[in-house]
Amino acid sequence: MTWNSEEDIAECLGSIYNEYYDEKKLKIETIIIDNNSSDNTVSVVENFIKIFSYSIKLIRNNENLGFTKVCNQGISESNGEFLILLNPDTQIIEDALYVLLDFLENNKTAGAVAPQLITKSKLVQFSCRRFPGYLDLFFELTLISFIFPK
Repeated sequence: MTWNSEEDIAECLGSIYNEYYDEKKLKIETIIIDNNSSDNTVSVVENFIKIFSYSIKLIRNNENLGFTKVCNQGISESNGEFLILLNPDTQIIEDALYVLLDFLENNKTAGAVAPQLITKSKLVQFSCRRFPGYLDLFFELTLISFIFPK
């Protein structure tokens, strides 16, 4: 999903189709849904599609439908066995797609996998927490978690 992402989307696409990408090993279907950007995001994507011959589908929404609806829109447009939801400000590093795919193919009970997030300065970006319990939900719903975030 993109929305005013002209600064990031070309690097994101370039990282998907990086030097590790081998179309014989992995067929990637890329679906980009633009959420009515007011910048040059669409032009950047269209230029990327013109230059490279990858399977990239661009859908332009006439309004900003929000993140969740657009994710569902993209999922319904996809034909792949595996899906990755990727924000336009992220980049795939090296052979990360193959590592994730290998995990899913070798762990049939896994329904999802997430990569380790790394900042541009190569530090681990923490992105998880334990599964929420009833007490966690209570703190979130009553907004106590904002007063005591830890």
